[in-house]
Amino acid sequence: MRIKEKSLEMEHAGGIKNAFLHNMSHEIRTPLNSIVGFMQLLDTDVTAEEHDLFVGIIHQNTELLVHMIDNMLLMASLECGEYPISPIEFDISSLMHDLAEALHGYIHAGVELKVKVHKPQYVRLDLNSLRRVLKALILNANKFTPKGSITVDYNVDGDMFNVSVADTGIGIAVEDRKRIFGKFEKLDHFSQGLGLGLPICKAIVKKLGGRIGVQSKLGCGSTFRFSVPYCDRRE
Repeated sequence: MRIKEKSLEMEHAGGIKNAFLHNMSHEIRTPLNSIVGFMQLLDTDVTAEEHDLFVGIIHQNTELLVHMIDNMLLMASLECGEYPISPIEFDISSLMHDLAEALHGYIHAGVELKVKVHKPQYVRLDLNSLRRVLKALILNANKFTPKGSITVDYNVDGDMFNVSVADTGIGIAVEDRKRIFGKFEKLDHFSQGLGLGLPICKAIVKKLGGRIGVQSKLGCGSTFRFSVPYCDRRE
């Protein structure tokens, strides 16, 4: 029985390694090729309009490349136990307001971002981790919501801080709901990225002592929910 379990573990590890190499070879090479190609074009006789266009494409692909490398390093730090947790006291309503302001520019046309802000609620949590998970879930929803809305809401129940990110997007098939939290898993192979966004969210939430999950219906949108324990510091 032990041998069989070990064999399954090795098979799973091998699958992750293959997925990693496949994604790396494709996803990293694509922005690199764009950067190199358009930099070479800048050395040719181009118009001012073309120059600005090419510089914009180089900048966009450079940001994408940096984002993917950051995610790889972040996933590595989570897996080896070196991810830092630094709880501080802050107001959830202020965080939500600032998050809405910061992300509105990332939401594509035809989609409305609704971030609900309630009365001030002071908690003690790792602010950077919370902001990182929220941003990732919102941008993930934006990726799969061609029109409609993305609604972010939260509440405090007992000693748990609960957050939901609901969209009116394409939804997720039943057989894919567990798979999306796996490393390097991508339901849409045409979208850019390594498939680490949701696994990172899951790892961070777990690191904070919480849980994360999704409810969805194909063609009718998805709702991601996560809960983490907090400490209310109000006197």
